Amino acid sequence: MAKQLKDVLSSTRNLAFNNGTNIDVGPFVGQITQWTNEHSGARLTYRVSADEDTSFALRRAFEELGIQEQETICLDVVSAAPTRGLYQFV
Repeated sequence: MAKQLKDVLSSTRNLAFNNGTNIDVGPFVGQITQWTNEHSGARLTYRVSADEDTSFALRRAFEELGIQEQETICLDVVSAAPTRGLYQFV
């Protein structure tokens, strides 16, 4: 699977990936990683069990319904920026 990594700053409001996926983000600092299937969702790439992020039962249900994986998004938050009013009474 192809991997693309984007840094998120507290001022970031929207991220666009090469395949056209856009993500609106809130005020935080971190990274967003996108993995896309290199073979247009046909699942032709070999993946070991450690690469899987869904259960076998869920993958089987998807297969039965004809649903193919297109991308996986992973959000890693390093620090959350306080939202106005969130710490008002602290």
